[in-house]
Amino acid sequence: MEEGIYLQLLRFLKLFFIPSLLAVGSSLFFPSFIKTAVLKAQSPSSERPFILPFAGEAGPSTWLLAQPYGNTVGAFRQRHTTYAGSGGIHFGVDLAAPCGTPVIAMADGVVFAVDTLRFGSAPHNLMIDHPNLGYATFYGHLLEKPSTKPGQFVKAGDVVALSGDPAETCFGRPHLHFEIRDLAHVRKYNPVTLVQADWDNMALAGAFSQAFQYDLNEPRKWQYLDGQPEASAGGPLLNEFANPWPPDYPANTRQITPLQSDLTARCALPSRPVASTPTSLDPSRQENATPSSLRMLTTGGCCTQPFWSPDARHILFIDRPSPARPAAIWAVSADSPEAGPYLFSEYIGFYTSDLSYRIVLQGKTTFIEELACPAGPARKRWSVPAGGQLVTISPGRARMAWQISNENLPAERRTAEIWVANLDGSEAHIVAKLARGSVLGWASDEVLIVSGRENLGAREQVLWALSLPDGNRLELARSDRLRGESISPKGTWLVYSILLSQERDQNGVWLVRTDGSQRRQLPKTLFGSYRWRDDYRLLVIPLRPTATFHEMWEFDAQNGTARALTNVETTPFKVTNNDWVVAPDGHSIVFVSALDHNLWLLALPE
Repeated sequence: MEEGIYLQLLRFLKLFFIPSLLAVGSSLFFPSFIKTAVLKAQSPSSERPFILPFAGEAGPSTWLLAQPYGNTVGAFRQRHTTYAGSGGIHFGVDLAAPCGTPVIAMADGVVFAVDTLRFGSAPHNLMIDHPNLGYATFYGHLLEKPSTKPGQFVKAGDVVALSGDPAETCFGRPHLHFEIRDLAHVRKYNPVTLVQADWDNMALAGAFSQAFQYDLNEPRKWQYLDGQPEASAGGPLLNEFANPWPPDYPANTRQITPLQSDLTARCALPSRPVASTPTSLDPSRQENATPSSLRMLTTGGCCTQPFWSPDARHILFIDRPSPARPAAIWAVSADSPEAGPYLFSEYIGFYTSDLSYRIVLQGKTTFIEELACPAGPARKRWSVPAGGQLVTISPGRARMAWQISNENLPAERRTAEIWVANLDGSEAHIVAKLARGSVLGWASDEVLIVSGRENLGAREQVLWALSLPDGNRLELARSDRLRGESISPKGTWLVYSILLSQERDQNGVWLVRTDGSQRRQLPKTLFGSYRWRDDYRLLVIPLRPTATFHEMWEFDAQNGTARALTNVETTPFKVTNNDWVVAPDGHSIVFVSALDHNLWLLALPE
């Protein structure tokens, strides 16, 4: 183990593990925690014999992780089509890169096949066998036929191909798809466990299909980058779940819960011991992040994709703690996590941010439910003319919007109809038809933020603020590679990334006011993962490809200043799979830890 990694790991254990061990009151966490942390830090080459297929570090102008291996939501939705031939999961890794990026051999080996399209990943591909390792590597969606010949020996790091685009346009979906197979070229393995790379760092930016699909019968199954199943060419579907979440489209028809008469009783949260809030969790008393800013919330590798209750007192997540307990929304108290998780709501669904409305999809019918309490039983329910599509509700709960497009077509050939209606479903009408279009969200009840292209042949994606009263569209941003759009809580600002653009000086993170009056680019050093803290402050975890721990920064959109909120010397933390969320009051975040796969709370200084 490198000395720097060892010292940082030791510092983490001294500062956080021993105190949390005492708080939890059990020594059972020690062996698994140490083992996980050491394996993550060491990544020994004997266990990870491959290098990445691109030389140089990931970044906004070089290459980025696009889709990891495994049971991603995107793969699940295409398990009967694109991914049916290998178990229904994404059986490789996608790295986004400009066309023509040199592809290197991941280990010493012998070329087995060139442009053998029965292996897939057109327009060109390459298979290299590694007999000494017992594996083969596959490289797909190449720009041109590789010049290598079957039987040719290659060394690790040799340039063997150029990356391309399955759409063959170089502005559609340019990326490299690579796989690790057995020497029979049938079994497919998770590259995360075999390639020397820090995957949690790579996951901070660029991914377009990163979350993993839930099997609600076993919600903790296959939820981590390093915990995905093997696949086999021609094998059965691994993810034909009886109870998936998110649901298929059209959603499986399920019995809708009848409206309840006794709403008060069903809205009462279970009584929990309430501990006084420790000083370390009171951001108003902190001038700088300190070791006590971190607090373990769950144990046993629980859970992923957390979110907050509107009052910022409970951290919520989907789980089924045991076969005897229901798959539901469970919670842990931010103030007294030692009390353990408890059932928060039986209703898994799509919610507004304040948990006051729930969108229910039943076949090709969309229902909206007004709730009696956050994520609770429905007080009212009505259908809306969205045809089983998910809708987004405006901040004042006056309107809703949705998009309709032909999902059987490749993304580069889709035209979306953008629909708007009143919340009760009345006055539904099309407000725009956009090539490769989508609804991003609401800036206000009167302004909808949308994305699209001027036509299907256009190279650039455009972000518009669409005024509903007059139908005018205000252009907010334009680039050939827009990603990561997010609207600030009150709709004043829009953040987005430009990635891998030919105009390299434009690559990075940008902010624009939704009225178009102001625009800023964040410093290049702050490229990475971001979330809004409030309407003008953006939290950023910078992408540092070789960093042992992560840092939290804050950028002020109003005055353009940045400041560090944490220091790895005193607050070493690491997020796995970019899975973190900001509390509604902005005082803290919750993240899934790369070191133990548990939920942790990080209090933030004001």
